[in-house]
Amino acid sequence: MENYTLGPGAVSLAWIRGDANDVDYRVDGDSNVNINYIDLRYAGWKPWTGSWTEFGIDYAMPNTTKKQDSYGGLYDADNGVMLTGEISQDMLGGYNKTVLQYANKGLAQNMVSQGGGWYDMWNYVNDATGYRVINTGLIPITEKFSINHVLTWGSADDITDYTDKTRMLSLVARGQYQFTDYVRLIGEVGGFYQKDSYNNGTSYKQAGEKYTIALGLADGPDFMSRPELRIFASYLNDSEDGKPFEDQTANNTWNFGVQVEAWW
Repeated sequence: MENYTLGPGAVSLAWIRGDANDVDYRVDGDSNVNINYIDLRYAGWKPWTGSWTEFGIDYAMPNTTKKQDSYGGLYDADNGVMLTGEISQDMLGGYNKTVLQYANKGLAQNMVSQGGGWYDMWNYVNDATGYRVINTGLIPITEKFSINHVLTWGSADDITDYTDKTRMLSLVARGQYQFTDYVRLIGEVGGFYQKDSYNNGTSYKQAGEKYTIALGLADGPDFMSRPELRIFASYLNDSEDGKPFEDQTANNTWNFGVQVEAWW
């Protein structure tokens, strides 16, 4: 149910089922868990001129079978909640949006995995908690050139039985120059840093950057016009001296391709 007027805003409610597959292979023939999500949102309240807000509650309920309950282990997953608050503001011909989130149990890992709201059934997460802050915005520099950014800081504790805390920071900026109403040049720079601190006193760091240039074809000049066809080249680099590319032999690589993005 979407956009039912209530006061200065509107209420939306969704009931979603999303399964977690192969949770524990030792439970023969019964290792999948269906998870029900209740998603409640309130949007449209404007606390001052040029602003708008949205608030959300997601409640995840793992629905285990009797066989899984008798086995226990990962199947003893508690219900989890994720709370979201957004406030946006018209700014310089574009907008700026700040998002605050809190999540616990199997939803907590989304705060550091850049996930949207899936429930982790593959780790012991009943003590997990997490927070996330996102700032994003779009600023038109000229009539033909705009810049979009997304800055994310995430924090989560106890998202596995051996992880004490995880901290993550990422920043992506995309510039777009519109040659015509349908043809655009896109440049994107992104980077992230993540540190996992373990209960045994050790830690693991990850960091990387991606640089992309693309020629885009879209159905209009707006920054978010979709569908969009992109012909792109990307350079990826692991700055923590790992070797995730070229069959674990290189810390950097180039990707080339054609991508289509469409929204419904």
